[in-house]
Amino acid sequence: MATRSVVAIPAGDGWMGRYVHWDGSPETRVPILLELVKRDGIVPVIDTIVRNNYGWSHLDPEQTHELEGYHTDGRFLARPGYGVAYTLEQAGGEQMETDQTADPVWIEYVYVLGPRTLTVLEGMTEGSQPWRMVGTYRYTDVLVGV
Repeated sequence: MATRSVVAIPAGDGWMGRYVHWDGSPETRVPILLELVKRDGIVPVIDTIVRNNYGWSHLDPEQTHELEGYHTDGRFLARPGYGVAYTLEQAGGEQMETDQTADPVWIEYVYVLGPRTLTVLEGMTEGSQPWRMVGTYRYTDVLVGV
């Protein structure tokens, strides 16, 4: 399901991150991010997701098979162990970077990778304020098999 999200890092009083098109609901995204941090450490995860790629179609270690048979025109890159990233061409010639000034109706969830915790924010829903915090997860609490 195309639940649009952003995976971000803290920046000043807000956050800065990369757009992820598919499967951005907390039930899907939180376990994946916690498992990536457990497997690789916070710095490599931030570098791969936020700093070294333009944006993401899928952020799921199991989804690199998306490139097999279709999406073979060079617009997407398999990032083994992470998912499917956009190339510069697919990203429209610029990084798909966004921050807390983004439209909270367009982005449904934001996942902020802090130094010790993952914070989950929800975009504006009817009757709520933009970027409402819905959860915080400590990396030290990650259990085997999450």
